[in-house]
Amino acid sequence: MAELFGRCKDCKQHCKKCDDIAKEYARKHINNCKMVNTSLCWCCAKAVPKKNSRGEIEGCSWSVYNHPVPGWDADKGKFKHEYGGDVVTYMVHDCPEFERG
Repeated sequence: MAELFGRCKDCKQHCKKCDDIAKEYARKHINNCKMVNTSLCWCCAKAVPKKNSRGEIEGCSWSVYNHPVPGWDADKGKFKHEYGGDVVTYMVHDCPEFERG
């Protein structure tokens, strides 16, 4: 049986079979991504920009360009950065570009 992160207890390696088991486990046991005080972005596949096979950057307008996603339901906030200045943040409740990831 695989652990949540796809590492098999028997082979101690990451492999496709172990990752598939872990993803299925996550689908069954993590029903609602909206935990208390957690943005929907934490569970989104687009939250971290990636390069596709053509070398283009993929993600959402927030993760790639730091622009709010048009049509999302979010509360704007800010906090003081440890090195000075304010950081704008959002608590996203609903997003048209959301993909569970």
